[in-house]
Amino acid sequence: ETAMRALGVLNLLYVAYLYRALAAHPLSPQWGASSPEEEDAECEEGAERLPLAPRQ
Repeated sequence: ETAMRALGVLNLLYVAYLYRALAAHPLSPQWGASSPEEEDAECEEGAERLPLAPRQ
């Protein structure tokens, strides 16, 4: 019984840790991460992309 309680407490601490980690570094739009389309839109505002010159 004591071991089960200890595991329950550790589980709650782990859940809190995961929540804070996902809030800081989201993995999906549900947690606030941007989609690849949004990232492409942000790149268009920067410098022009130039094609690479072929090696000779």
